[in-house]
Amino acid sequence: MNVQIKIVYIFYGDKSAVIGEGYVSYGWQFPDEKASVLVGNARDKINIFGLIDRNNTCHFATSEKNINANFVIEKLEKLSFSIKKNVDCFR
Repeated sequence: MNVQIKIVYIFYGDKSAVIGEGYVSYGWQFPDEKASVLVGNARDKINIFGLIDRNNTCHFATSEKNINANFVIEKLEKLSFSIKKNVDCFR
């Protein structure tokens, strides 16, 4: 009897950004101070796209440009070439 074993690689992904210009959170304002948060300058922003697998291995890429579908596809394709699969799935 041949048993086929199928392995699925699961990755969890997210996109985030870091702004190079710091500010004090509006939670620290004085009682009579109007609360506001200024948005940092977009040119100081670094975008981060990351994936983590169930073994806590992190794969990430950064860009000063927007992260769009082409960026994600390019990074997923690059990752796909680094995954080592056992091609002998029959026992």
